Amino acid sequence: MRKQSAKTRLMVLATALLLVWVSISCKSNNRPSSDSDLRLERPPDTINEITNAGGLLRDDELNNWNGEMIQIRLLAVSEDGGYRRSPVIATFGNLNGKKHKILTVMEKRFGRSGERDVAIDGNSRVQLMYQYSQNSGNNFGNEFVIGPAADEPTLSRGAPVVFVGNDDTVGVVAAAGGGMYGNSEIKITKATAGSSSDGSISWSEWSDLTFAAGELDKVTNKDVTNNVNKAILAYINQKMGGTIMADSRKPQFNANAFYLKSGLGGVSGNTWVLAITALDINLNTHGYFGILVLYSEDSGTTWKFGPYAKPMGGGDKVPWYPYDASSDYRESQVVAFDGSTVTVVAAPNTIHDSRPRAMYSFSGSHSADAELQLTLTGITEATGGIGLAQNPNNNSEYYLINTRKRVAQYNKVLTIAKTTLDMTSGSPEMRMTGVSGVGSVAVLGDGSLVTIAEEAFAEGSALGETKFNIVQRRFTPGYMNARQGDTDNLNMIREPERYYNPGYDVPDMDN
Repeated sequence: MRKQSAKTRLMVLATALLLVWVSISCKSNNRPSSDSDLRLERPPDTINEITNAGGLLRDDELNNWNGEMIQIRLLAVSEDGGYRRSPVIATFGNLNGKKHKILTVMEKRFGRSGERDVAIDGNSRVQLMYQYSQNSGNNFGNEFVIGPAADEPTLSRGAPVVFVGNDDTVGVVAAAGGGMYGNSEIKITKATAGSSSDGSISWSEWSDLTFAAGELDKVTNKDVTNNVNKAILAYINQKMGGTIMADSRKPQFNANAFYLKSGLGGVSGNTWVLAITALDINLNTHGYFGILVLYSEDSGTTWKFGPYAKPMGGGDKVPWYPYDASSDYRESQVVAFDGSTVTVVAAPNTIHDSRPRAMYSFSGSHSADAELQLTLTGITEATGGIGLAQNPNNNSEYYLINTRKRVAQYNKVLTIAKTTLDMTSGSPEMRMTGVSGVGSVAVLGDGSLVTIAEEAFAEGSALGETKFNIVQRRFTPGYMNARQGDTDNLNMIREPERYYNPGYDVPDMDN
């Protein structure tokens, strides 16, 4: 055997040291946590720029993207100084009649990720962040705070409900005060999202909802009509108070708080529709919940009282199942509005209980002083995080994003499927990720889908934590169809395009 020269030995040593360094770097990128099994691997961002006007695909281009993601980016990272939760994505704009703008909104929770996944409790700080894309996600502007920075709990805003109109009017309604913990408040801010070099939007000051003339006269308790939020609570009790409960621990329902579910608000022309969750809650014993709809006929400037769904008891009833310190169903949101009929879904939430629950849908005239009618959907294995987006090119076609099939307290599968408004039928779901919180979906004017979701545990997470990074994606219906039919890939997003934890990933989670 030939002897190695000193130079050769030096090169071999350098190569070995380089390999060791690369190995260490790779392990660092896997993001190990204090729990040895919790290891994250994430792909690099993929941002394919669509050069057409507004970043929209032509009809003949849709099929060209069936094999890969158009965009996937790590949009926001949870750190100890700010846990990112409750992401919402909305599409709007009017480029030759097509939506081409994207607004993302999410919570930044300081100090902790949230008690029972509720951000606003009157004690901790929460602020809402946004990013704005003017070209279908080719690029996003800088991240900004909606309203003043929450440097104290009294300035906290959370559980965002996002409204968008074709005239570039945008609005956010948010929970404030103590949320479901009492002293509940709802705040609103509006803006016009025009052209901006840095992606900034000039929002109005946060303010209480303003009711249309004569609406507060409907509140029989006149002692509270000088305070809008107390008037809302009084009106809830006026419609639902005294309802006989089907639980011996609580003979009657009497609301003491209200809250919101993050997501999209219902919009048709200048009419906006909002769902409020009514609560009769004692955190140490039970939680009972109902629904109240508010609507505005002038794009959120003034509001009116709409229909409602009473809690358990009497006639068609909200199927709230008391469990532990709060109900399995604890939030409600508008998922569709056609200008007349509003559809509200009760979001299942199985805290401390891995059994999937069915989704329940409620519908009725958005302006009627009447009870919403309950319908059982065909989605029988939901666990929360519901979002429903209408295809602007096919009004009867919707896309449902949902976290379901939980097998451990914080391990859920994020799925997306094409469905109908009543959600009684739909295509097989595409599984997006094996470790996830909630997600939101919207459809651009070209028919491509954009999502934003709590898709992976953040660096330094431990098992049982709700500490997620926020991922934004854009893909075509053809991409979904290809994944749904790919049994070898278990109906999943392609391996290189996934954010996942190998120790808690599909197929183990689906068994």
